Amino acid sequence: LDADALKAGSSELAQSLVTRFAIIEPGMAIDKSYFVDERALEPAEVMEVNPASEASPMKAVTIAIPITGDETMFQCRPAMYSIHQPQAECADHELRICFLLTEAEEQHLEQSFEQQLAQIESQLEVIQWQIKGYNSELPEFVQGALAERR
Repeated sequence: LDADALKAGSSELAQSLVTRFAIIEPGMAIDKSYFVDERALEPAEVMEVNPASEASPMKAVTIAIPITGDETMFQCRPAMYSIHQPQAECADHELRICFLLTEAEEQHLEQSFEQQLAQIESQLEVIQWQIKGYNSELPEFVQGALAERR
């Protein structure tokens, strides 16, 4: 805490701490999503993605979705069923999702994108619920900690 916060009254100090440690709920602006990149994969990249394939032509299509809140809330540890694709990363307040597709799969890009969005939104609902609980308990916790400190 800075010197001004320490000199402030108890309620001002408590409010300052609550503001500092409250978590902003994550969200996505799906209506503002856009295509970032579309590129053909080199044969070596195709073999890396799918060693069993006969190096059929594939594309990498990246779609960005603007996000709000803490970017770390969009990070997850891949599970056995989600380790391959699509791949995603957060950068500059955007979630960038990269789909690796064959020509035959291109027609299903919209459906795949919507399925991924549904999964992400489902996880975000859980995270938002947890954040609301944390944020609602934070003022009482701060008041208790300050009272104990005195």
